[in-house]
Amino acid sequence: QMALEQGAPGGVGYWGNVTASLDWCEPNYIVSPYVAEWWNTMSNVGLIFLPLTVMWLCRGLNLPKRFNLLGLAYCMVGIGSALFHGTMLFYSQLADELPMLWAALITIYIICEPYPKIRYPSLSYALFAFGLLWTAGAPYTHNHIPILFQILFGLLETVVLVLSFKTLIGRRHEFRANTNHYVQRTLIFIFFGEIVLGLVAFALWNIDNIYCKQMHSFWISK
Repeated sequence: QMALEQGAPGGVGYWGNVTASLDWCEPNYIVSPYVAEWWNTMSNVGLIFLPLTVMWLCRGLNLPKRFNLLGLAYCMVGIGSALFHGTMLFYSQLADELPMLWAALITIYIICEPYPKIRYPSLSYALFAFGLLWTAGAPYTHNHIPILFQILFGLLETVVLVLSFKTLIGRRHEFRANTNHYVQRTLIFIFFGEIVLGLVAFALWNIDNIYCKQMHSFWISK
């Protein structure tokens, strides 16, 4: 178990003892006896509603249904994350982590299949089979070997970045011919912004886990 122990300030609330394989640095049940990690839970509000907005925009643009499916997956990430941080129960943790896996797989599929006409018919079956197999084994692996999911998710996100960069480079002449300079700059900004934000998030995640006790000592001293 990482970060704080179960005997942390705030004690045991409505959902009982922590059964998740991770317990974050935020003290449990400080704000409400019904919400374990209040601020981590509330931070998911945007992650729930922003994908719904994206789904509405995709529908208005008449994009293929897989784009809506991606929005739904990220919405489920937000809901699952809220359940996880709100209860700190193991199956709520799965409700957070498994949608992350599926969202990454759907993103890879969309990058490889950006057009209405399907070019790689077997790709969707392969990604779906992999996701299904991982989901079936998740109750064991996420509980006993949690680092496996962290490695897998990191690899999938790396694949997303590589494929995105390959797409930007491979289609740069098409972008220049069919889009204005503002759109080109926006695409480049989004790509490199994703890299920067991902690295910052990864750094904060590690700080939360590695230096939790030091941070709490600092807060208590204040």
